[in-house]
Amino acid sequence: MAAERAGRSPEQVRVVAVSKTKSANVIQQLFNAGHRVFGENYVQSSLRRPLRFQFFSFNLADFAGSIWVLEIHDNNALEEMRLPSDIQWHFIGICKATKSKHFGGVPNLHMVESVDDKKVKIQNYYYLLIAIFGPGAMLTSQEEPSETILNVCKKQQLEIIEDVLENMLALLSRAKGLDDDVREDNIRVHQIANHLDRAVVSLGRNPLKILVQVNTSGEESKHGVEPSQCVELVEHVRMSCPNLIFSGLMTIGMLDYSSTPENFNTLRKCRTEVCDALGIPEDQCELSMGMSADFEQAIQMGSTNVRIGSIIFGPREYPKKNQ
Repeated sequence: MAAERAGRSPEQVRVVAVSKTKSANVIQQLFNAGHRVFGENYVQSSLRRPLRFQFFSFNLADFAGSIWVLEIHDNNALEEMRLPSDIQWHFIGICKATKSKHFGGVPNLHMVESVDDKKVKIQNYYYLLIAIFGPGAMLTSQEEPSETILNVCKKQQLEIIEDVLENMLALLSRAKGLDDDVREDNIRVHQIANHLDRAVVSLGRNPLKILVQVNTSGEESKHGVEPSQCVELVEHVRMSCPNLIFSGLMTIGMLDYSSTPENFNTLRKCRTEVCDALGIPEDQCELSMGMSADFEQAIQMGSTNVRIGSIIFGPREYPKKNQ
């Protein structure tokens, strides 16, 4: 085994079976064989009845090729099944503040591995708002948003993350012309952790384990907090989110696996910085790194949590599109 070759005990490494494009029956078979920890990338927002599961796959451009859906649904036309009570779900997809309330409704959600510190380029949302409202609607003066923006925001449920829009409007009211320096600033918030914390307590469930996702490769397509901001977010979770249990750090290495050791080394350095700054024993701070193509290397470099899909389940299978 990879752990033994690295001089480690197999018990030190958790395997999260990521069931890309596989049916619920296949997941049940692996469960029956004794595996208990499964990972999914997306939780459908229309959560209705617990313990009824249906799995779908779909493509999302530039995000690991595909996304899996764990949907709690009450559509009788869908094939439904009840999975045993001791299954453990790890959410490893994109965390959205406005959807975090749904995590608490997932039965046996054991851990959310992808909590990050959302960063939004002001410039991107500046042009997005122009596209929505028109170039003449941005500001009626240099000090306050136009009536057009305010009226639309009051009357419609826009598909824009609410906290981003609120921050954007606040910034617009102070921007005095939106010069380039202001537009290029980043809005830093801890909304994902905050929303998740409130969701856990509102549903009356036990505190939820989370990992902080770190963008160790610097790729814009990857989610995660910058390594330099890792301590800040972890401290926020520990001090301000009593219903979340900080359990460690997670990263997704570059697809060019020859450069992956650098990504893994960066995550290890982040753990050292976090533990030193906040007085956390390193053995209480997990490292979730490594997937099917690089998990052995990750284990050699100290990973305690590997996310494996194709090696366990075989090649991905996508439903044929209707012609």
